[in-house]
Amino acid sequence: MKGVSVLIAFVLVIVISVAALTIALNIGNPTIEKSKEIIILNEGKSNLKIIDSTINQVLQEGDGSSRRLSISVSGGTYNIKNNRLEFVMDTKYQIVSETFSNETVTDVPYKVIEDGLTVEATAGKILVYIEYKFDFVNTARLERGTNSILISNKDGDIQIN
Repeated sequence: MKGVSVLIAFVLVIVISVAALTIALNIGNPTIEKSKEIIILNEGKSNLKIIDSTINQVLQEGDGSSRRLSISVSGGTYNIKNNRLEFVMDTKYQIVSETFSNETVTDVPYKVIEDGLTVEATAGKILVYIEYKFDFVNTARLERGTNSILISNKDGDIQIN
């Protein structure tokens, strides 16, 4: 009988451990995924500001000036077209109100403007962009990984390669 009690106790410990681990993963995984999305959105905002600052420097320096940037992209997509520099990402969670300090908005779809960035969010998608008073000469797209881009001013037109 003594061996049976030890076996039952061992099985109970295993069952309780597996149940606790399952509960922890079910609670923790959404929190981890939401945190990853917040990190990607913050990276997107930061990258847009870096590119915008570089565009403004190249504009101020005049014809013939250029800058090369190395942009690291963990998620989402960056599009440079017409008069807009934009970052687009898919999301499962409502994270915009947690990453923009001046506004807390809970309605979807919604629009927030902060620090020169316009954010439009709908269920499942976030668009962050900066609009310019000029059109880019060409279009560019940055995707996951490290992207090298050249921003140049040719005859007053901004080109991004």
